[in-house]
Parts: sequence; C-alpha cells; structure tokens
Amino acid sequence: VVRGALVSPERPFYLFLTPPPKKIPDASDLIKYSELVPSAKLYFSWSEGAGQEGPFLKLEHVERMEEEEAEEEADERRSLQQHKEGLEAAAAGEGGSTAMEVEGAGSGAAGGAAASG
Repeated sequence: VVRGALVSPERPFYLFLTPPPKKIPDASDLIKYSELVPSAKLYFSWSEGAGQEGPFLKLEHVERMEEEEAEEEADERRSLQQHKEGLEAAAAGEGGSTAMEVEGAGSGAAGGAAASG
C-alpha cells in the first residue's frame, strides 16, 4: 500500500513506531504486528540517503489527504458552532426564567398592595 503511493516506488524505505524508535521489520506483514491493533501512528523513512527533495507521494494521494483534512476542519467548525449555540441558548433560557421569576414576584406584590389599599 505504501509503495503504491510513492512517486519513487522502487526506492527502499522502512516504517517505524516511536517512542522509542522501533523499526517494523517487514512492511508487508503489518497486519501481524500486534502493536498496531487497534490503531497506531507509523512513521516513514527512506532506507538510504535522507536528502532527496520531494514530492514523495503521488499527487492523487496528497489531494485526497488535503480533502480529508478540509472535511475534518469543517466538521470541527460545525461542532464548535453547535456547541456555542447550545451554550447561548442555555444562557438565554436561564436569564429568561430569572427575569420571569422577578417579574412574577414584583407583579404579585403590587397586585396584593393594590387589592388591600
């Protein structure tokens, strides 16, 4: 899977976990690695010569990652907006009930005074 996403698939590379750095011996047997279950963050490195200039990934994969990042950011913004609106609604609801209680107490007292006077 990784090799197919590279611009230079013939170039040797390895994957590793960290901390501490632990090289995955055979990238084709990742599923056997119990440390990767249920999920893990893997790091990539060229086996030889770290000085190659990019790009490293094929354009289609870079575009796909950018689209996914944009979707995640939009979802996060929507979630934050909904949370903010919920807080504002709750604050407005609390303020409204307090105002009604004050109005109710004031009008009842005034009504009682008018009736007795």
